[in-house]
Amino acid sequence: MTDDSYATAWSLLEGRFENRRLLVQDHLSALRSLKPIHEDSVKALQHLMDTLGRHRDQLRTLNRPVDAWDDWFVSIAALCMDGSTQKAWEAELDRLDAADQPGSSRKGDHLASFAALTDFLGSRCRMAAACSSSTLSTNKPPAPTGADQSARAYVTSQPTSRDCPQCHGDHYIGHCTDFATLEPQERRARVARYRLCFNCLRPGHTTRTCPSQSTCQICHAGHHTLLHDSPSKRPGSS
Repeated sequence: MTDDSYATAWSLLEGRFENRRLLVQDHLSALRSLKPIHEDSVKALQHLMDTLGRHRDQLRTLNRPVDAWDDWFVSIAALCMDGSTQKAWEAELDRLDAADQPGSSRKGDHLASFAALTDFLGSRCRMAAACSSSTLSTNKPPAPTGADQSARAYVTSQPTSRDCPQCHGDHYIGHCTDFATLEPQERRARVARYRLCFNCLRPGHTTRTCPSQSTCQICHAGHHTLLHDSPSKRPGSS
């Protein structure tokens, strides 16, 4: 490449990255082009969640009102879900409807937020990781109660613990893939070492004083699902 052609190419590149309208269009086009997931793969769901979050964050830096676009982001995500995840998401929406209108048989009024969507996807990925499975179960997933949903929304909204003590990434340790690959006993040891709550994996309080009402989604005991240790894996367990 000659000096002149290099200068021309660089000028075009600079022009594009300084053109706010084109940048916004690029992000929206990328979101509209997301491919549907054809199998209930944890990796694919995690990629979907990360991609949605990345473009949403970039659009926010471009001063776009993404917090008012939850319906659009949720719709894009639902179109990309595999069949099993779509069914679980519809069941989640029905539960949210019921929580909004106790005692009513009316459905379809609840409009899910982006936070509720990412909480749902993250929960499915974490459950699969806790069960040491690379694919999500095709059986009916455990149904979290309204209190569980509210509690998870509470803990994911806390801004003080996004510095992961396991890998030092900018995320909650419950979303850390490095942490998820450890054996349950090692996860428990790490939680104790990092002085985190065994129930919500957050710092600053004990399990006894944990504000979250969530429990293990496998055995319903008072610990996080990622800390569940299957009795079949413990020699001598009854």
